[in-house]
Amino acid sequence: MARAVASIVVGLLAVGCNLEKSVAGIVRDADEAGITLNVTRCGVNDAGVAEAIVQIRSDEEEWGTVLFNVSMVNAEDVVIGSGSTSVRNVEPGRTYEARAVISFPSQDPPPDPTCEVDLDFASRT
Repeated sequence: MARAVASIVVGLLAVGCNLEKSVAGIVRDADEAGITLNVTRCGVNDAGVAEAIVQIRSDEEEWGTVLFNVSMVNAEDVVIGSGSTSVRNVEPGRTYEARAVISFPSQDPPPDPTCEVDLDFASRT
């Protein structure tokens, strides 16, 4: 019985260590990751779709996936829509551009919206 319990404990520790390694490759802070996110366009495109165009740049590190969230805010700084998207295989020193479609649960976008972007996470390759 004690041997069986010891085997289970060792197994759980092994799973915990592997889980820790997989989570250790994820960074949730843009400054810590050395990632710069800039909104270059925020509004409704010619097809009538609300979107944000975001530039992504990594200073020093290669990232397998960079996932970020975009919020569209009105003049009162209230979030009225949101979206997210990702860029894969981000190499250091290169600038990438991604389009995030903005969803609106209850209202149309204002004529001159503002978009804010935040890193959700970056995962190492």
